[in-house]
This record gives sequence, C-alpha cells and structure tokens, in this order.
Amino acid sequence: MASVPSWVPIALTAFLAACIGIFLHRLWYVVRLLRTGKAREKRWDHFSERIDALIVLGFLQRKVYRSLPVGVLHSFIFWAFVLLGTSVVEITAQGYARGWQLPVPLALNGPLYFAQELVAVLAIVGIGMALYRRYVVRPKKLMHEGFLDATIVLMFILGIVTTILLYNAADIGLRGSGASPEWKPFSSALLSVSIARLDPALWWWVFWAAHVALLFSFLAYILYSKHSHILFALFNAFWVNMEPKGAIKPIDLEKTETFGVHRVEQLSLRQLLDGFACTECGRCTDNCPANATGKPLDPMRIITNMRDTLLEQGPAILAGKTDGLPDMFQTVHSEEGIWACTTCYACVYECPVMIEHVPKIIDMRRHMVLTEGKMPPEAMETMRKIEQNYNPWGIGWDQRGKWAEGMGIPTLAEDGHDAEYLFWVGCAGSFDERNRKVTQAFARLLQKAGVKFAVLGAEEKCTGDPARRIGNEYLFQMLAKMNVETLDKHGVKKIVTACPHCFNTLKNEYPQFGGNYEVIHHSQLLAELIDGGRLKPANPVAKTVTHHDSCYLGRYNDIYDEPRHVLEVLPQIKTVEMGRCRDKGFCCGAGGARMWMEETVGEKVNHRRLSHIMETGADIVATACPYCLIMMDDAAKTKNVDAQLERADIAELLERTL
Repeated sequence: MASVPSWVPIALTAFLAACIGIFLHRLWYVVRLLRTGKAREKRWDHFSERIDALIVLGFLQRKVYRSLPVGVLHSFIFWAFVLLGTSVVEITAQGYARGWQLPVPLALNGPLYFAQELVAVLAIVGIGMALYRRYVVRPKKLMHEGFLDATIVLMFILGIVTTILLYNAADIGLRGSGASPEWKPFSSALLSVSIARLDPALWWWVFWAAHVALLFSFLAYILYSKHSHILFALFNAFWVNMEPKGAIKPIDLEKTETFGVHRVEQLSLRQLLDGFACTECGRCTDNCPANATGKPLDPMRIITNMRDTLLEQGPAILAGKTDGLPDMFQTVHSEEGIWACTTCYACVYECPVMIEHVPKIIDMRRHMVLTEGKMPPEAMETMRKIEQNYNPWGIGWDQRGKWAEGMGIPTLAEDGHDAEYLFWVGCAGSFDERNRKVTQAFARLLQKAGVKFAVLGAEEKCTGDPARRIGNEYLFQMLAKMNVETLDKHGVKKIVTACPHCFNTLKNEYPQFGGNYEVIHHSQLLAELIDGGRLKPANPVAKTVTHHDSCYLGRYNDIYDEPRHVLEVLPQIKTVEMGRCRDKGFCCGAGGARMWMEETVGEKVNHRRLSHIMETGADIVATACPYCLIMMDDAAKTKNVDAQLERADIAELLERTL
C-alpha cells in the first residue's frame, strides 16, 4: 500500500487542531454560562438510579419511542453515530499511517465492520424519513426558525454515513481481501455498480478526505447547533429529577432575598442545561393543552428562548454587568403565556431528553406574585378567600363539615380516635354543591364496607395546592404547616382522599414540612375493597362509560388502572377509551390554579376535552377528581349536551350497583 504523502499529516493535524479547538472553546464557554446559575439543586443522590436513567433514558432513549415512527428514524441515526464512532480513530489514523488498525482481536473486526455498514444504511433511511417529514409532511411543531439548522445537521450526517460507505468501497478496490469485503456487503455493492472503473487509489483519498472533513467539521459545528443535545442530553438523563414528580421545590422564605426568577442566571445549572439538551422536536408544545386551544403558551419556546437569552446576555452575565438587561418576561416568555399553564405535566412527560418545563413556569409565577405582586384579578380574589376562610370558595370555614350532617361520621377531635383512615375531604368535596354528592357517596361506601374512618371537619384547611401552583409560596407554606400541625396533633398515619390535588400535595409535598403520612386515593381504596369482597357490585349499570384521567392522578402519580378497575367490575357496563387517554390524556383545564382564572383566549380547554369525550359515543364520562368533574359539568352545560352526557365520579357509579 502506498505511503502517506508528507504534507497530509501536517494538513490533517492543523485541521484537527482547528476543529477540536473550536469545539473545546465553545464547550468551555457553555460550561461557564451554565455555572452562572445561582440556584442550587442536589442531583448527586440516588447514584445507582441515576446510572440506570443514563443508560435507559440517555443511551437507550426510551422516551424517544413514545412517538414510534419518529423514534425509529431517530434510532437509525443515533446508533449510526455510536457505531461509526468506533471507526473514527482508525480512519483518521490513515492520514498518518496507511493501513493502521485498532488493536482489536481479529475475530471482532468482521462483525464490527458489518454493524457499521448496516447502521450507515439505516441512518441514510432514517435521514430520508426525517427529510420527508420536514419537507413533505411539515408538522407544525417542526416549522420554526430551527428548521434550517436541522437540515444542515441532517446533511452533515448524510454526508458522514455516505462517505464511510464510499471510503470502504474504495478501500476494497485498493486492498481487495485485506479490506474484509465479505463483512462490508453494502460497500462491496457500491464498488461493483458505481466506482469499480475508477482509480481506487485516487478515490480512496477523495472519500477519506471527505469523510474526515465532514466528521470533524460537524464536531466544530455541533455546539453551535440544536444537536448540542447529543452531548448535553446525556447529562440531563443522569441529573433527572428523582424527587416525586408532583413535588414543587420549596423556597426558604426566611433566607431568600428574591422570590422566583425573572433572570436566566437565577435558574439552577440543571435548569439552564435544559436549553442545551433541547432537541427542538416540539413534542412539549404539541402536547400542551393551552397551546392546542390557542393560548399564548409555548413550552418549547420557554426552553429555547432561555438558552438563547443566556447566550446573548452571556458576556454581560459573566462580567457581572446585568443592570438594564431585559428580563425573562421580555426575552423568554410573556406573562400571559405563563399564566395560561395548567401544570398538566404533559410537556415534561413527553420530552425525550428529560427537560423540566413546569418548575420554571412556577418559578416565573413566584416572581410575579411574591416580588411584583402580580396575578390575574380573579386569582387574587381566590387567594384572599383562602387566606380568610381557608378555602377557594370563600365559604365560612366552620361550614366545612356540613355535608356530613346526619350521616354519623365522627371527627378526629370528637370520637374518631380508633379510625383506620382520616378521610381528607378537600375544599371541592366540602363546598362545591356537585362534589358534595361525591363526598357523601364515597363516605357511604366506606360505611357499607365497614371501614373505620373519621374527618377533621372544621379543622381541615385547604392543602394549599392552588396557592403553590399560582406562585403564592408564602400562603402555601402557611397552610401546609398549619395542616401538618393538626394532623400530627391527632396522630394521623393513613389518609384517603377523593381529590388528586389534595392527594398529590399531602403525599408528595407535605414531607417537605415534616408531614409524612400514608396517603391513598379513593380509587385505590375502592379497588382494594372490591377485590377484598367488602364491596360487591350487583345492580347493572347497562351504560357505556369513558374515563377521563386526572393529570394529578395519572401523569404525576402513575395511577391509571385503579379507577378503570372500579368501572370494569360494574355489572353490564361497557367501557370505551378516548383517543387521548392514560398518560397521553388531555387536561380538563383546571390545574395550575387555572380553576380560579378566567379563560378568555382561544377555545376553552374543557370544551376541547368534551369533544374527545363525545367522539366515543359514551353515555357517561367518569372522573376521579372533583376539579375534572366541575370542568366536565361546565362544558356539558355550556355546549348543550347536558342531557346527552352524564358526568359522574367513580364512587357514585359504584354506589348505584350496591
């Protein structure tokens, strides 16, 4: 084999030094920007679980496959990079010593070459699928200013995988059996049909140079493109949130000088990292109920604009000269869009690279509420009612236990000392006229099953969920500490509640304030009582029922089966699923304190959800959440399908059959 011309190593060294230098210079700059994040998060705990997350979420990319066609085409491209990476050293070294090979046992060379060939071809197929999707299908979520950058990246990858096949073909033509043609079927085919008549020595150099040039030029470009996620998404996977999904990080109100965030450097390193891990796939925005119904909320923009703001303001931030710079409400997202969020968690749940949108939205709300004193007028009135009467309805706190009159239900303060469960009724179950019927139905079921339970009555206060989600952390912490004190005073160990918002707060957030209890949802307890034979459905329902998944029960707490189990055991019932159900469900529109804000822009979220329900042809929509029931009731009455569609909690349907 011919020796390497003397000028090639010199030119190659200079080129590699330039490309690697550009890459490292940009990487160091990004790392410096990430380290400006002032907030601190502990993300080194649960180390073994984090390694598992790195493998499953990072390398195996489990969440990418939630969209199967996209997951397949992405896997073709991803695995091409992984396996072709094994050839980088060997091929680059040809510019210094022709014929040099990695010291890999000969038995592994053949299968490795075949794997490289296969994934190169699959990558070409994947790129073709990706280009077809972008230029022919043109989904709305991909039609943004990152479109050109994505095309450039795809062209780079196409060039890299194509030149490796052409290089291998020329190598086979030059070295014959020494190039292991039997393990390179696609390159051998290229040699036979296209370049067999060409001078293999010349074309060997052409394709080698093209491959190396494309490969290292891409390395230099990558951190300036959206494909920075190739590197940073792996860190995102390792530093994935290991706390309960439904727990918002608390603020130390005594030590914190500023509340919430309005500048990018006030975010944590992990939050800033999200911007560079973002693939700009648009799944978060595509699954956002607020965006889908015409609200000015774009979860992807929050992340990409945060990254762009950090890059744009980076020199000033690093120099400590941030006075006069526009804040996040000017450069990242509008206040109106931030208020539109229902905190349904769909954006976080669907993101393939573990980006956390909701905590950033809550932090921006905290700044508006606690620092600037801003919130929608109707929400301000709701906060006032909670402060005065400990519930969003503003009804006198002493009326909280009125629903139980004549039912013989004890309170913990009176004679509930032997109760197995505290029934946490919640504000909706106590004060909303429609949901009082659910509360009474569930209480009667517990009595019929012989479950010993008690309530707090007038001692119960709002858990603070609406206050925390709207950004009023001060009010939330006040309520949480008062409730924990009451629960601990009575020695409460086990709590059951029919409200997913109360369930999530009591179970996942009260431990932040020393309140550690065994908390279950009423759907879980009902399913347990049915399976244990303590509740025996007998009377037929003879209706078609579809179940609406509560976001705070489903995506936040992974409870999907128990409500369905309660429905499926009802005699003569027929259950049907909506197209968007379980972890792909669509929000009712009440979460994130949206229950207490007017919805004046675009279509109402609950109206869109009602359309999903009506498509099933169901007679009844079953819920397991008082907020969802209120929203479904409102939508059915507003859209004049009140008589056509019944709305009921699973406890009410179960009680009918006993």
